Amino acid sequence: MSRRQGSGGRRKSARGATVMTLVVAGTFAAPAGALAQSCDRTPARATPFLTELADSGRLFRGVFARDGRELYFFKKTGPPNGEDYRIFRSRRGESGWSTPERLRLGEEASDLYPALSPDGRLLVFSSYRRAPGDTSARPNASLWLARRMGDGWDRPEPIAALAKPGYYHSQVAFTADGRLHFRRVTPDWRGRESLVSRLEGGRFSAPTESPEVARWLSWRSDLLVHGGEPVWSGEAVLLDVSRRDPATGRAGPSDIWISVRRSDGWSDPVPAGLGVNDEAAYDNFPTITPDGCGLVWVRGFSAWHRVRWPALLRELTG
Repeated sequence: MSRRQGSGGRRKSARGATVMTLVVAGTFAAPAGALAQSCDRTPARATPFLTELADSGRLFRGVFARDGRELYFFKKTGPPNGEDYRIFRSRRGESGWSTPERLRLGEEASDLYPALSPDGRLLVFSSYRRAPGDTSARPNASLWLARRMGDGWDRPEPIAALAKPGYYHSQVAFTADGRLHFRRVTPDWRGRESLVSRLEGGRFSAPTESPEVARWLSWRSDLLVHGGEPVWSGEAVLLDVSRRDPATGRAGPSDIWISVRRSDGWSDPVPAGLGVNDEAAYDNFPTITPDGCGLVWVRGFSAWHRVRWPALLRELTG
């Protein structure tokens, strides 16, 4: 996970997590008003969350199982400037969240960006393990798949239909309709794509450009939109966005922005409010809790934060 791309480094635009924009509209089956009625226990402004899982400078993207009882995320396990990561799982019990356990996924390898299929049976992730056809001296992060076996996961297999040898693959996420969204960066780190593939009959279709995300990649010259993903329901998109320095053109720390899908199309993205973004820190890796009540993200690669999702939507839509 190179610092050149976004959330993988100490700069606010390390590989995989830079500026984040959130595109949101009617994100859940229940009306926003009904959701708000049942989400009062989720703070209406940004608040530290899962403090027992904090880990200074080593914490990266996470995703909840649909029953809300598991959290899968990846952490840096090697030197600060290295690309050594592992995927961890924490379980929610009566006394809170358990100490994270590292997933055993076959060989020892740098694994990152876990994503769970809608039925919970598939784990798709990015990995530096060598994929078929990758003849480079140092393998780049490709896409792999593991199948649930009891309480664990079977030996991973490469997803040749989606991955390109030598390219960097990141920001992997499923939506409820079985689509898999991911970001693909060229070996020279100059080009990037936001792609989507549909899972049908146990197989992934050939990837195509993500219509929800691609529209924003070259949106404004004063911003660097690294990419994004729709929320679970598919009616909203989360984007990574960094502001460019007007003098140097260099991208600053990443923030979470939000765009809402309306009857006449998507609204222009705006920075998330309610204390979600901190100008002095990287805010990225957002995800929605399974109950639809919380937007959860990582601040400064160190700590989880949370805010009431219906309140955030209400502020955006009036």
